[in-house]
Amino acid sequence: MSLVAAARRGRARRLRALVVKETIQVFRDPSSILIAFVLPLILLFLFGYGVSLDANRVAIGLVLEDRSPEAQELAAGFTHSRFFRTTVVRDRRLVEEALVALWPRCRPCSLPATCGACCGRRWG
Repeated sequence: MSLVAAARRGRARRLRALVVKETIQVFRDPSSILIAFVLPLILLFLFGYGVSLDANRVAIGLVLEDRSPEAQELAAGFTHSRFFRTTVVRDRRLVEEALVALWPRCRPCSLPATCGACCGRRWG
């Protein structure tokens, strides 16, 4: 028997012994059965049937202050998409109150002059 074949057979024996040892350990400890079998089944059914990661009809608001053809094309792309339910407005002040109502906690935004509307803090 060659040295390579003996090494291969030794690895197979060690792997088989490890699998047998771990199988005995799993069935000996009830919490291991829960972790090894029950939780993966719960996650399989939860992600398979309960959780949908499809982004369909996401409500967005688009403030369109520029009337250029490129801006109009961008707005049309969002409006005619099946993934977004778009509300297009011309003035930012029309949507500030709605945004404050949706997000009661103040977060830094890209418009520091209007961020103080929700909490009085100035960013930037």
